[in-house]
Amino acid sequence: MYVEGMMRNKNYLLSIREFLEGENSGMLLKEAFCKVDVKRRSKAERMRTDRGKAACLGAGLLLQLAVREAVGACGDAGRRDMGEEIHSEDVLRRFSVSWLLESISYSIPISYYYGKNGKPYFQEYPFYFNLSHSGDYVFCALSSGEVGADIQQYCSNDNKRLAERFFSPQEILALQGCGEGKNALFYRLWARKEAYGKLTGEGIAPVIGMNFLPEAAQRAGGRKLVWEEYSEPEGYHLAICRYDAHSLE
Repeated sequence: MYVEGMMRNKNYLLSIREFLEGENSGMLLKEAFCKVDVKRRSKAERMRTDRGKAACLGAGLLLQLAVREAVGACGDAGRRDMGEEIHSEDVLRRFSVSWLLESISYSIPISYYYGKNGKPYFQEYPFYFNLSHSGDYVFCALSSGEVGADIQQYCSNDNKRLAERFFSPQEILALQGCGEGKNALFYRLWARKEAYGKLTGEGIAPVIGMNFLPEAAQRAGGRKLVWEEYSEPEGYHLAICRYDAHSLE
C-alpha cells in the first residue's frame, strides 16, 4: 500500500537496443506489448517505425516497474541479483529489456488524465511521473511532486540556428566561448529547457530567450527549481527538473 510522503524520487533508464537488434527482437516486442498498460498498447500500435514502437513499449515497462515500487508491489530486496546495474548510489538506475520482461509477470492497470496542455498524470496514484526518449534510451522519472525530465542524444555539431532561435544572449555567448565542448553544452541546455517545459506542462515555447546556464537562477510560478543532471550514458545528457519543496508559490 502506498504511504504518502514515504516515496523517494526515482530515476529509471532503459536501453531499447534489444528491441531493435537480434533475432529475438520481434518476440521481445510482442512480450512487452502484453505487459504494458492498455493506453501504451494503443499508442504502440499507432507507431509507424520499430524504433518508435520500441520506445513506447520501453516507457510502458518502466512505468510498470515504477508503479510497482511506489505502491510496494515490488520491493528493493534482491535487485542486485536480478540484472539491474547500480550507479551513483542508486540515483540513476539502469535496466535491460530482458530483465524487465523477466521481472514483470503481468500488467498492472494504469489510467491517466491530462492537464491543460496535455501533460499526463496518474489517475489513481498520488505521485507524479515524466517520460523521455532519445536514441537508444528511454527514461522515466518518478516523483512525490511535479517533475519534468528530458534525455538528449548528441547529434549534429551545427546547432547555430536552433541556438539563435531559442537561446538567451548569455547562453549563446557561453556556447561561443567553450570551444570543443560546444556540442555538449548545447545539448545540456536543450535538455534543461525541455525538462523545464515538461515540468510546467507548457512546452518549449515559453523558454525562448530564458537563461538555463547552470549558474543562472530559474524560477517557475514564483517557485525555485531543483535540478538533477547526468552526462551519461556516453553521448547523452539527462536533465530532471522539480520544484523546490521549501519554496513558496
